[in-house]
Amino acid sequence: QAATPVNGWNLTFTWPAAGEAVQSGWNGTWSQSGQSVTVTNAAWNAGIPPNGGTVSVGFNGTDTGQNPTPAAFSLNGTVCAVN
Repeated sequence: QAATPVNGWNLTFTWPAAGEAVQSGWNGTWSQSGQSVTVTNAAWNAGIPPNGGTVSVGFNGTDTGQNPTPAAFSLNGTVCAVN
């Protein structure tokens, strides 16, 4: 939770196993380079209100048999969740 609003965001995470990939995503612009994934806000959801505000994103993915979850997620470069 942040005490100040967020204006513009990107969420990043890294797949722990090669072969995992984002096939398509929504509520942001999704990109993947190797095992690193970035989703950047859409024009209409760039603002996150302070003190518990949320934005929902989602994706469909593919894998080659292994699908462990990412160890950490970062919002604008700051770790915001650890698995």
